[in-house]
Amino acid sequence: MAASKVHRPLQGGICGGKDGAESIVVSGGYVDDEDYGDEIVYTGQGGNDPSTKRQVAHQELTLGNAGLAVLSRDVGQPGDGW
Repeated sequence: MAASKVHRPLQGGICGGKDGAESIVVSGGYVDDEDYGDEIVYTGQGGNDPSTKRQVAHQELTLGNAGLAVLSRDVGQPGDGW
């Protein structure tokens, strides 16, 4: 994905920052992520235990998570016409 410039980070699941998110990759790093084809549930970045892949701490609204918040604010929530 990075080589084709579709998703720039080599490992991070979120490409973006405080100005917004460009892309995300659901890679199985979080057991709570779900892919329903036309809808995904994406956990975000941070706060998980690497051995169990479960959330064990709150995520901070920084880095990629901040980008997701901007995207969500600008685009809207599911059911809002997107």
